Amino acid sequence: MTNRQRTERLVSVIIPVYNVEKWLDECVQSIVGQSYDELEIILVDDGSTDSSGARCDAYASRYGNVSVIHKLNGGSSSARNAGIDAASGRWLLFCDSDDMLCDIDCIKKLVDYATKYELDLVRFECRQVDENLKPLSIATKDKSQLTDRVLTNLELIKYAIDGEWFTCLYLIDKDVIGDLRFEEAQTYMEDTDFFARLLINPLRCGYLDEVMYLYRHRAGSLAFTLREDQLVCLACLSDLLYEYSTKIAEPLHSAYYRKLSVMMYYYMLQTLAKRYFYVSRKELINRLHINELHDRVQRRLIEADIDTKYKIFINPAPRLGVRLLYVKDRLMERLKEWRKR
Repeated sequence: MTNRQRTERLVSVIIPVYNVEKWLDECVQSIVGQSYDELEIILVDDGSTDSSGARCDAYASRYGNVSVIHKLNGGSSSARNAGIDAASGRWLLFCDSDDMLCDIDCIKKLVDYATKYELDLVRFECRQVDENLKPLSIATKDKSQLTDRVLTNLELIKYAIDGEWFTCLYLIDKDVIGDLRFEEAQTYMEDTDFFARLLINPLRCGYLDEVMYLYRHRAGSLAFTLREDQLVCLACLSDLLYEYSTKIAEPLHSAYYRKLSVMMYYYMLQTLAKRYFYVSRKELINRLHINELHDRVQRRLIEADIDTKYKIFINPAPRLGVRLLYVKDRLMERLKEWRKR
């Protein structure tokens, strides 16, 4: 096999690492143990203050296809970008350092599938688990009709992604990423922004209906901590998705981005309606200029196909929309309690 042929089959696995000494070994072992041997594994130590950085160096000493980047802490987007810049493989696969691949043939299956259908990216499935890898949820939607064919960008977004944009569920041809990078200032739903930009231009997309990734929910994880920057990022995404829609030539695809733009505003209202934020909702609405965003969203509603059940909360002024969502959430909580009796 020539070096060129080997590079064409090489997969670069990028793993951002930050203070995960408890979980890192499971993650790394699930990748170095893959049956597919044309791998380079890039561990990006994002300024860890525990033993994670030293563990990364130990893996690099032990395994010839593991390399380490040590950098100042800049967040997961910064770490992923560093990994992309360093990657030499044709294909990129991302894995969070507290998660793991659950199938030793995962990467082989993905590369074979991408090669068979000449795809630019392949989406696959995950299973959510607790800290001890006990399943928390089982996928119920039947997506088998999406397999064994090339999907359009819109089919991938609507039916395969279906609101779950997780970066770690794709094998991607590095050439289609090009100069595109994760927006480091976007500290929440950065994967949504990245793939929304990636999918502006037509790609050959594919879907493999197999669970290959274990997505670990753990106490104290940043992903499950309410933070004010989540509101800022949702508001920003609402505007960005509308901007991206103007760059898409295919009408139905463009219209779907406009719909997502409006729904990001709705998700922001939902977040404000959570008890943690609700007590300071008035201050947050004023400080984050949500009334101005509401005005922009009202204009977008004319162009977007939004279900009436969402418009009930989107149409009123933000304070009232949040109040209605808060009341709805409390009623749902009481209903669940009543059903348990």
